[in-house]
Amino acid sequence: MYFLLLWPPDRQRPGSFKAVFAHSGKWNAESSKGVSTCKLLINIGNCLEFSDMNPELHNPSLPSNPRFQPGTWACILAGGRSTRMGEPKQRLRIGGRSLLATARNLAREAGFPVRTIYRDCVPHCGPLSGIWTAFERLKTESIIFLSCDMPFVPVSHLLQLHRTLKKSPMGVFTKTDDRPGFPFLLQRNCLPALTRQMEERQYALRDFSRKLNANFLSPKSGSEFEFSNINTPAELAEARRYQRRSARLDSHD
Repeated sequence: MYFLLLWPPDRQRPGSFKAVFAHSGKWNAESSKGVSTCKLLINIGNCLEFSDMNPELHNPSLPSNPRFQPGTWACILAGGRSTRMGEPKQRLRIGGRSLLATARNLAREAGFPVRTIYRDCVPHCGPLSGIWTAFERLKTESIIFLSCDMPFVPVSHLLQLHRTLKKSPMGVFTKTDDRPGFPFLLQRNCLPALTRQMEERQYALRDFSRKLNANFLSPKSGSEFEFSNINTPAELAEARRYQRRSARLDSHD
């Protein structure tokens, strides 16, 4: 007989659970019989993270969503240390919703099944660590990468990234202020170049995008704030003011 025990992990990982299977009275960390729609991933503490990896169950709206994008997942990189903010950014709230929940909703509205990366397989390599971890954990061919501290990115931009990928063999990056950044979309065939970048300790997205000869997609003029990161308490306060102004304008439409 198999038993599945769940309990909440640390507070840095809201909404997720750890799981351990017991079989015939013995702990068995490899057994997953009877849970065909789930995948168990070993984390740093040698515990198991219980994560629904069936897109239709993970995102109940996807089967009826005309935007559903088969073959592409969205990954939210939420493993930053948030040193300038002083607290985990994914738990901060704007408009009554956490930044992490906002990023998840963005991915789902665009039609992407979504996964959040909290811990990197290879630490201290900036966003390249998150990219490597995402492709290790998801066996999909393409992944769109989101940052949890950009709550105003429009759904239309993610859809345009996905369309632009057809013109680029490895990836396409959003470009603001002449710098590549989030969100960006990569193909699995970028992994050899990613490995070389990490071996050479070149962790900047600018260098990586050049290595890929990637395409770039710039935001529409006047929408640059929608692609700003929230890194400090002052930027958080400004983002909340922006959200309130936007909500007032929407209520008058």
